[in-house]
Amino acid sequence: MHQAAEVLLGKDYANNYYVASEDVFVPKNIKLSYEDCLEMFKDLEYNKEKKEGMIYANPDLLEVGILYTIIIAKTKEKFNLIRREIVKRLLVNGKKNNKKQS
Repeated sequence: MHQAAEVLLGKDYANNYYVASEDVFVPKNIKLSYEDCLEMFKDLEYNKEKKEGMIYANPDLLEVGILYTIIIAKTKEKFNLIRREIVKRLLVNGKKNNKKQS
């Protein structure tokens, strides 16, 4: 995560951004593909101009029920907003996707 942050934001990123990687555990009853996540979180993905958003750090972990992300934001409030929105959408949209698959 440190190397990615340096490349995207510069060596002094820690003084200007909130950056963290996070394992979001997907409930066992919800199955999501990488394509589902791309659609679900399209507007939250990292934006090069704004230098904020989420990055899929390892999409393969979805197979074992983990959404592994890096979240980057300029303020703590924005960081927490992105984090909450990821969890909210995962739960709401994940249940919708499960009903489609049943």
